Amino acid sequence: MKKNLRICSAVLVLFVSCSCSRVDEKEYSRAAVKINGPIKSESNYKKSSYEKEYDGIVIKVNEQIKTESDVEKECKLLSLSMGRDLPYKEMKEMAKSELVSLCVKGSTVQKFEPKGGWVSSEAIDDTFKSIAASNNMSVQGFINLLKSKGIEPGLLKEQIKINLSWMEYIKARYMRSINVSESELRALVKDMKEKRSLEAFYVSKMFFPVMDKKEEEYVASKVNNVIRLLKSGANFANVARQFSGSGVSSKDSDIGWIVDGQLSQEENTALKSMSIGEYRTVKNNRGYSILLLKDRRRGGQNSFTELRFVQAVIPFNEQPSQEAVTQLTDYAKEMRASSRNSSEFIKKAKDSGICAILDPTTVVLEAVQPEMRRLIENIPAGGIGNPIVTPQGIITICMLDRKNKTIREPTSDELKNRIIGDRLATLAAKELQDARERAEIIDYEQYSNIQTR
Repeated sequence: MKKNLRICSAVLVLFVSCSCSRVDEKEYSRAAVKINGPIKSESNYKKSSYEKEYDGIVIKVNEQIKTESDVEKECKLLSLSMGRDLPYKEMKEMAKSELVSLCVKGSTVQKFEPKGGWVSSEAIDDTFKSIAASNNMSVQGFINLLKSKGIEPGLLKEQIKINLSWMEYIKARYMRSINVSESELRALVKDMKEKRSLEAFYVSKMFFPVMDKKEEEYVASKVNNVIRLLKSGANFANVARQFSGSGVSSKDSDIGWIVDGQLSQEENTALKSMSIGEYRTVKNNRGYSILLLKDRRRGGQNSFTELRFVQAVIPFNEQPSQEAVTQLTDYAKEMRASSRNSSEFIKKAKDSGICAILDPTTVVLEAVQPEMRRLIENIPAGGIGNPIVTPQGIITICMLDRKNKTIREPTSDELKNRIIGDRLATLAAKELQDARERAEIIDYEQYSNIQTR
């Protein structure tokens, strides 16, 4: 049993803003990327003398070489991110594909890099910190976890840098061509107001655009791979960060509360027949969507519950015996029973010397996964939840505050950014697919298999 981690692997991008970086226009007069050479057939390719000597080479993308060691590291990162070990062959092919995308992105952003670079070291560190925080871990705790799995934090930071740079490149290249008119926004706001009384759905979504018919088979295969991951128990948000949007996505897969008409007709129809916690693949004329229904509410309901809590954790430094787990659980229960409120429990946990107190977390109750919701929905403000045994340790939730809030309407800027984000995601998918097709990609393992037949 493994913890699903919200971490960035080969294709993670946090869509921080839709504003375009200020870059000299001359830097982008050559924005149409030309990656040298066609895809080379493995069956008639001969290695250079240098490559023959380097037995560990697995793939080559233009002039970039990735070895067996690189693939193994990527497999570890993917496995940790998705919280699941897939069959090795399937995981390895997935890792190779992610490495190809990283190489293509990396060479593109390097070719058009403006003075001062695409992203600052502070932005990379902030993203790394946000990944740790999203897993309720300190930066050092997250670093320790990565190292315990044989993953160097520098590898993750390098991938963050490439993907953030790719995001900035996409914005710099396409933002000027994306126009959202005032009339379009007014129509959208009017439509939302008219449908306020309709049943609403809280939805997470992955989107896989199909730009033309020749991409249909490739995209369908990618969607099927994602479905296999979800069926194996992988976390929806983590998989979305890996595969949806081809490198430009929002902070996570949530699109929030929506009503009938805000998505495509096919997606709206699917949502009406879905159960909470269910995911479903939907195809329309733009591509494939995978929807996850996280909650639904009756028409006219306009409020939600915001919770703020901390987690007190008794961590497992190694795999404990069942007897040890029982003793630690009983210890947490005793602290809970002797505490009048959450503040008192937190003080005792700090004084115990064996508990870690994580930073406060704020969530919307209606938006969390059903299994998590059941654990926290009945804890009052100032209350203490029952200790929960997890593979990483024993967690006790201490509720600091809970508030009922009115759902506010999104501002015009928020709606505009949502539309721009969707359009950038589609353009990024096309850009990455085209760049991969133009790249000279050699898979030495396929080449070797052909030669030994």
